[in-house]
Amino acid sequence: MLVVANEREEVFWEVRPNSFGRFPIVDAELSVVIIPRDVEPNIENTLPTMLAETIYPIVSEIVYGTAPDGYREKVVSRPLVTGETYCVLVFGQGMDFCRQFFTK
Repeated sequence: MLVVANEREEVFWEVRPNSFGRFPIVDAELSVVIIPRDVEPNIENTLPTMLAETIYPIVSEIVYGTAPDGYREKVVSRPLVTGETYCVLVFGQGMDFCRQFFTK
């Protein structure tokens, strides 16, 4: 997911993967699994993980106002104003994210 906002936190553009959508929230009790230390190094081979799958299409370049293949605009891009400072937030799979500030 990618978001471009100004200093007043007004969103100027938001892009999400086509696979990104709503999902039901299930009311359930939290369960905890304790894994023995000798199993930990092999956990990725033992249990399937969501991180092993590519959920979001890989993107190597983004042009402002053009949603990459496999993505859609949630907020249609607005013209950027000269002299304004913006923040670009990019969220990847899992907890990965980065941000960059720039002034047009």
